[in-house]
Amino acid sequence: MTGDNEKIVNIKKVQHLPVIRGLSDSALLPCVFSVLPSSAIDPSLLPDPPRIKWTKVLLEGGSRKEIPVLVAKNNTVKFNPAYQGRASLPGYGPYHYNASLEIVSLQASDTGIYQCEVVVGIDDEQDTVPLEVL
Repeated sequence: MTGDNEKIVNIKKVQHLPVIRGLSDSALLPCVFSVLPSSAIDPSLLPDPPRIKWTKVLLEGGSRKEIPVLVAKNNTVKFNPAYQGRASLPGYGPYHYNASLEIVSLQASDTGIYQCEVVVGIDDEQDTVPLEVL
């Protein structure tokens, strides 16, 4: 069991300013993470490959609702039909440490807060990125 300071997965968190784009533009929402031990370059050595989940977070009437955008694990990416063909993980290559989300053909309804969650075994990390479509 790892301590709080020794989580297996760590997202590089920064205070994200809103990503502001126009209608029909594209947006890249950052999510870059690392996995301990840092010397393990090959994710196949991990007990469980990282699972990436992007959701759009809605706050309605004091309650939180999450709308799935996509889930990725082991080179398989499953999309919410509303984002099929518009969302991708352009940095999700052979080592799976860049989970940044790209959304193209932006719509006004894409405005909101997006959450990136990375899960390795029982450890998880989240980060949020606001998106404004003008």
